[in-house]
Amino acid sequence: MGILRVTYGVVEVDRPVDALVLEDVDATTTEYLDAHLATLAALVAKSPPARFVDDEAGLRFDALRSGTDQQFLAAANQLAARLVEAMDFRTPSGLLVAVQGVDDDGQAVAAVLKLQVTADRLGYLQQTQGRARLAAVKDALDAPGRLQKGALFPDPRGESDVVVGDQLDVGALYFLAALGLRQDQAPKRAVAAMVTAITSRLPEAAEEVAESLGRRRPTAVDEALDWIAEDVPGFSPYRDEVEGELRAQRRPPVALDPDAAPSKRVLSAHGIRIEGPADELRERMRGPQRRGDGRWEVLLTFDTQPTERFS
Repeated sequence: MGILRVTYGVVEVDRPVDALVLEDVDATTTEYLDAHLATLAALVAKSPPARFVDDEAGLRFDALRSGTDQQFLAAANQLAARLVEAMDFRTPSGLLVAVQGVDDDGQAVAAVLKLQVTADRLGYLQQTQGRARLAAVKDALDAPGRLQKGALFPDPRGESDVVVGDQLDVGALYFLAALGLRQDQAPKRAVAAMVTAITSRLPEAAEEVAESLGRRRPTAVDEALDWIAEDVPGFSPYRDEVEGELRAQRRPPVALDPDAAPSKRVLSAHGIRIEGPADELRERMRGPQRRGDGRWEVLLTFDTQPTERFS
């Protein structure tokens, strides 16, 4: 990877980002960034597709990839501001790095990295007037191969715009929001997301939905919803509504892993929570079923006496 332009700055909750400028990087730092970019490039085969939510998001990455000094910095500063706006008190501070380069095939590429720093080493980022030198602080940041959040543009896959690396797959969607991306849910997690959306409307249909998925073995959400509408009484009127809800998610479920049945099931009401392995609850629980008086009923059967604990 040949690096042409680099800029970076500290990102913290509720703290304006200092204006980003072009930075010089030494050989060691170039090697460090190259390793992170190689990590992202290697995710092409397994990272779910990610697409721009609007034209503006695409134009920012175009400027990072092939813009002039001024255009590159303008896009990077916009992304830094959007990232801080999307962060909240749960979000760790770190270093935002924007890179413009050329890959081994001579193709222009751009990358955005959010390098995380542990709280006990945050002081390493606090340099003169809030600025940080990457060469001085990189040992306190994500090591190559352990990148928490990054994006590489373009994605060679036709159905995806950007390769996204995010080790915190559940929640922590602020990085996608800041970059203006919507990434498909991982196929293994997509099954649980779809089943949750269905059973929120038909709680009593959980077993029938699981049976349909196990028998039909669909590989796409729209295909699964069509078959469930055929197999599960009462679902057909909700089919399009469920699909619309799923498509609107920041990580919409699209592809399904037919072998990835939900491993855990959770029911909650009135401050009471029932949680356990999905297969075990399917065997030991009847319901939820709606009674004639409009209330809901769940029956659990155990082979041994349950233990109790109070807190």
